[in-house]
Amino acid sequence: ATLENLLARGVVPIINENDTVMTDEITVGDNDRLATQVAKLLGASQLLLLSTVPGLLGPDGQPIPTVGPDDRPEDFLMEGKSAMGRGGMGSKLAAARAANHGGIEVFIASGRDRGVISAAVHGRPVGTRFIADKEPLSGRKHWIAYTLRPHGQVVLDSGATDAVERTGASILPVGIARVTGTFGAGEVVSVLAHDGREIARGLVKLGSDDLRAQVGQSGPPAVHRDDLVLLRTAEESA
Repeated sequence: ATLENLLARGVVPIINENDTVMTDEITVGDNDRLATQVAKLLGASQLLLLSTVPGLLGPDGQPIPTVGPDDRPEDFLMEGKSAMGRGGMGSKLAAARAANHGGIEVFIASGRDRGVISAAVHGRPVGTRFIADKEPLSGRKHWIAYTLRPHGQVVLDSGATDAVERTGASILPVGIARVTGTFGAGEVVSVLAHDGREIARGLVKLGSDDLRAQVGQSGPPAVHRDDLVLLRTAEESA
C-alpha cells in the first residue's frame, strides 16, 4: 500500500538492497531479484533491468532480441564473465526468469542508452526481451519458489526425479535418496534430482530429523504437489 500511495502522488520510490546493512534473515540476494519481487508485489506487467551491456549477448557478441519461455539463455553465459555475481548477467537472467514465471515481461538493456526506458514502455525494440509465461504461477507458488529461502535439500532417486520432472508429482519418502540441512515442518526445501540439479522447491510436511528417519520407506507425501514448484533451470534459483 505504501508503494502504491507514493506512485499515486507522483513519487518514484527508489528501493535498494544495501549489502553493508542487510542481514541473511531479510536479504533478497541482489537488486535484480529485489526488482522482481517489487514488480510482482505491484502487479506490474513489465520489468526493465538495466546493465552496462546492451542485453543478453549471443556467441557473436550481439544482443539476442527475444528469449522465449522455453529457451535457455544461460547457455550463452561465458565462464568467468560475472556469471552469478551480484548484479552480473547471471543474476539478471535469474531475476528475469523469476519475473517471467510470475507473468511479467522483462527487458534487459543498457542503462547508458538514451531513451531506453521510453522505448521499452512504448514497445519499441530495446535490449533483450524475455517473454512472460502464458500460464504464470499463482502468487502462492511464486512466493514458495522465489521469495522464501530454502532451509535444506531433499535429494531424489532417479525414479522420483523422472516423476517430478514429467508430471510434478508429490514427493514420497520412498523416492528420497537423502536429506541434507536442518529444517522444520512447513519450511521450504530445495528438491534436487539424482544428478544434483535443483529441479523444484516446496514446502515440506516433516522436519529434517523425522524425514531422514523415513527415507526410502512407504508413507504419505513429504512434499505435496500443491506445495511444489518446478524450476526450469538451476540458473533460476541461484
